[in-house]
Amino acid sequence: MSELMGYLKAVLNGWWKVLICAVLGAALAMGATAAATPQYESKVGFFVVAPSSQNQSALEADALVRGRIDAYTALMTSRQFMTQLVSASDEPLQEEQLVQAISASGNADQHSLTVTVRASDPHQALALARSVATSFGKLVNDLEADSDKPQTVLNVVSEPQLGQDPVSPRPLLNLLLGILAGLVVGAAIVILKRQADETVRSAQQLELEPALPLLATIPLDGAVRRPQSGSDPGTSLVLTESARRLRTSLHFGPGYSNHSVLAVTSPRRGDGKTTTALYLALALAEAGERVLLVEADLRNPTLAHRLGIPAEPGLAETLSQAAPVDAVHRNFRPRLDVLPAGTQIGNSAPLLGSPAMARLLEQARADYDVVVLDTTSLLPFADAAVAAALSDRAIMVTRYGRTPLGDIAIGLNALKAVQATVVGTTLNAVPLSRVELRAYAAGQRSELVAPGAGPQGGEASAKHVLKEDADPVGRRS
Repeated sequence: MSELMGYLKAVLNGWWKVLICAVLGAALAMGATAAATPQYESKVGFFVVAPSSQNQSALEADALVRGRIDAYTALMTSRQFMTQLVSASDEPLQEEQLVQAISASGNADQHSLTVTVRASDPHQALALARSVATSFGKLVNDLEADSDKPQTVLNVVSEPQLGQDPVSPRPLLNLLLGILAGLVVGAAIVILKRQADETVRSAQQLELEPALPLLATIPLDGAVRRPQSGSDPGTSLVLTESARRLRTSLHFGPGYSNHSVLAVTSPRRGDGKTTTALYLALALAEAGERVLLVEADLRNPTLAHRLGIPAEPGLAETLSQAAPVDAVHRNFRPRLDVLPAGTQIGNSAPLLGSPAMARLLEQARADYDVVVLDTTSLLPFADAAVAAALSDRAIMVTRYGRTPLGDIAIGLNALKAVQATVVGTTLNAVPLSRVELRAYAAGQRSELVAPGAGPQGGEASAKHVLKEDADPVGRRS
């Protein structure tokens, strides 16, 4: 049942693909209808009668008529009748054309025979049907006259009529069939794509190990897909509430302790680890924790750009000790400091695994309640595993419909190889139903935003702060 509901949900989510296929099916049907040659019909009806006789009973007469109807039906499309029809017609006809144009059906119970003539011209169909009525009656009478068996009489009971409307093609029927075929093909494409999809799409798929729980599901919020430079973080109630649930899971989960380092990583780039790390840091600070958010992704740093703070100097300059600077942006939010990545570095694993990084994290543990590391992705680089090995705990962020299950397993093995403590996973960008969206919208209207929150809450939160001492993180006051 759950599998069926999964397929139904996939079709509903892929409604636009099904709609496109339906439109294409309708277009093909209308194109085929326009290209088809109209066909007109004219019908003639015969009634077969067995004359009463003292030598045969009613049952015998009925059996005789039934046999004659079967014989007449076969005779109607025989070469013998077609040859006679061509000879009797004033128009140049060919037997092959007549075989395709004439069809016959008998009803033994009603002692009737119906002949249908089709042609591209209604007048031609009528003329041919009249010729059939005359020629077939003559042929039957000749055959009956030469027979020694009891004879039957063939009467015309329905004269041929001129067909005003074509019987083929049928535009409305073709349109409906085209739409139906398109819907079926579209649904089949969506279902087959889902069957071939190897990405994570449910919480059950993330239950790879009993000791590795799903800490939180993070719904999709389109407003933060492409955040602009300096955009106010924390304005998404959807992500804020999800981060609060993640904070609660971490607080009451195994291995929780104050003055700890938490690494946030993901199998691939684009899974949402930076957004998760940012909103988790905001949620921890909201709960009264003193938090340092460190951008440890030196290969593709984006956090400083998103927060609208200077990217340099940052972690790279601090670790390389190019200058005795304090790169921490203090009080970006109440109780939240931010250390950007600094200069982009291609091979950052040696720097992240250096003694300077270990000393920095040790100092940060003493100065903050929680240090959140926004690391690189686990694949294909070793940077994230190095950073996770220096951390106290690590969580893996996965993205709905994007992160392959195989990559999740490879990423977990990479963390195990460095003996990192992985406390759980998150499922990011989970689509919301309309009911859930309305619930979040109602909560958004009732949510109170503290005055001065965000980067606009003070010049110190968006200004690069320098200190003269050589302390790379800054003492807690």
